[in-house]
Amino acid sequence: MTVSTYLESIKSNAYQRDITITNSIATIKNRLNGYFAGELVSHFVFGSYSRNTMLPRSYDPSSDVDYMVVFKNVIYQPQTYLNKLRDFVNYYYRTSEIKQSHPTIQLNLNHITFELVPASHNIYLVIKSLPTRIF
Repeated sequence: MTVSTYLESIKSNAYQRDITITNSIATIKNRLNGYFAGELVSHFVFGSYSRNTMLPRSYDPSSDVDYMVVFKNVIYQPQTYLNKLRDFVNYYYRTSEIKQSHPTIQLNLNHITFELVPASHNIYLVIKSLPTRIF
């Protein structure tokens, strides 16, 4: 195998990985919108995946996609938001590995782990005002 062939192989695998992750993100977005209809202010990817700095799992087995879910209702305790996200992933992903890892719910799919991070609207307003480079 030549260096060029090897690099093309890496590029092809990375592209397939990105398509798979992109499809999973789109699926989660649609499912969140349906499951929490009217309860969310926003939800979005943040962290290394959004900055295009996430390493493939072959180089970093702990690679994940960070996904913030912002709830409208601010009267609940943090654990309540985690419970809501756990119920969501149990509903749609009951055959996947699901863990609570404070302050997130980890959803381990075959190709990537999602860290679902709950937030209330008040916290979201603070986060939104921060410089984007920290995410």
